[in-house]
Amino acid sequence: MCCDASDSSYEESQRDGSIVGGTYLDFKKWDLKTGKSLHTINKTFATRMKHYPEHLTFSSDAQTLAIVGFQHDKTIITEIWNLNTEQLSHLISGQPLGDSRIRTRNTITATTLSSDGKILASGNEAGHIIVWDLENKQNIDITKGHLQRITSVAINADTNILASASYDKPIKIWDFRTGSEIYTLVGEDTFDYNSNRVLLTISPNGRTLITSDHHMPKLIRIWDLRSGKEIHKLFSNTDPLRCFTLSADGKIFVSCGGDINIWNLQTQELLAKLPDATSVTISPDGQTIVSYVGKFIQVWRVP
Repeated sequence: MCCDASDSSYEESQRDGSIVGGTYLDFKKWDLKTGKSLHTINKTFATRMKHYPEHLTFSSDAQTLAIVGFQHDKTIITEIWNLNTEQLSHLISGQPLGDSRIRTRNTITATTLSSDGKILASGNEAGHIIVWDLENKQNIDITKGHLQRITSVAINADTNILASASYDKPIKIWDFRTGSEIYTLVGEDTFDYNSNRVLLTISPNGRTLITSDHHMPKLIRIWDLRSGKEIHKLFSNTDPLRCFTLSADGKIFVSCGGDINIWNLQTQELLAKLPDATSVTISPDGQTIVSYVGKFIQVWRVP
């Protein structure tokens, strides 16, 4: 089974003559074997919302969805949905955006969920990282270790590890339970993440971090999280990477950007190339890849 989402906006006139808007969200569950739609979930996000949702993030088990957006009162709202029960399980709201005349420092720029959907981490324009324990409905930590915009965050709840990338260049590794920095990554050669969005992902066992490098040639770097050392490089195509994902056993790595590349991480062998997509995911058993582009969902078998 897989899930995808689409949205449309609406506006409502108020008695005082003002107009407020929101977003209708449709989530569809699909049977990958038959290609048939199993169920459509219709929800309304932030009925007094000012803009479209800025970030939609699924947990890897497809049971939890985090939606981040902005409200008419210039505050940030985050909704956590249980896609199994189709109920809103948690609401985080009230954080001010700041001065609307300039790019606001509290604007959320990156989000991620732990694989079980119990931990939410987000980064903002000011370089701060906020971590929430969704099961206990409490804020774990606010980390202020970067000086500029957070471009990507990745998390592994089993090892309490969080990785963050920022426009201030360094990629940092944290213990998100304590908020303490473990180390800053240092590669085998000079690398600079200051010009484009960087992607991060942590292997399910918490031992490996994968990062993108947007310089020429495009590089995918593989790091040992226990030592903080770079252990492998994979050469990508000339287009910036938009997404990548790992199989549950950490053996198959899939990236998209120009083409979808399927890699065997153990041998660093490029197994196959597929047509480009805007997003991609891999089944827990590592045997099926699902890609999305335009209005099409394509299902592939791993070679």
